[in-house]
Amino acid sequence: ASDPYAPERLDTLQIGAFLEKRTSDVQRLLTGQSAVQVRVLNVLGRVYYRIGLYDEAQSILEGALEYVNDSEEGRLDLADTQLILAAVYKEQAQLTSADSLNNKAYVARRDVFRENHPETAEVLHQQGVLMRDLGEFEVADSLLNKTRTIFETGYGENDHRSLAVTNDLALLA
Repeated sequence: ASDPYAPERLDTLQIGAFLEKRTSDVQRLLTGQSAVQVRVLNVLGRVYYRIGLYDEAQSILEGALEYVNDSEEGRLDLADTQLILAAVYKEQAQLTSADSLNNKAYVARRDVFRENHPETAEVLHQQGVLMRDLGEFEVADSLLNKTRTIFETGYGENDHRSLAVTNDLALLA
C-alpha cells in the first residue's frame, strides 16, 4: 500500500507495521552484535527516509550511533549512519546538522578509503547538493565537479552515478 499506515487488508502487508516490528526486533534479537545492529538499523533508517518518514528515520539512525565501535569497520558503519542521517536532517531543514554530519562522514570515509575513492566521493556528492540548496553555488560547483571526476574515473561517464552528478551540476547553471 502507498500509505504505510493504511487500514490493514488481508492481501497486503502494511509496511509501517512491518518496519516497527523489525526495528524492535533488532534491539531484542541482536543484543551483543553491535556491527550487525548498526547495519540493520541503517537499512531500516534508510527505508523510513525513502518513504518520507523522517522523524522515524532520525530516531532509528540516532539510536544506531550508540552501537558503533571504534574499529575500521565501525568507522565505516559510523560514516554510513552519518551520511543517511545527514540526508534526513536536510529533509527536516536541519541544515547545520546535515552539514556537520556530512563533514564527519567524509573524514571517516577518506581515512578508510582515500581522497579520490568513489565511496568518499558519494559524501562529496551529497555535500555538493546541500551546498547548492544553501545557495553556496561556488562551493557546490567545486564539490560536484570533483565528484563527477572521481565517479567518471571509477565507474565511467555513462554510469548512473556520474550522470546524476552531471544533472546536479546542470541545476547550478
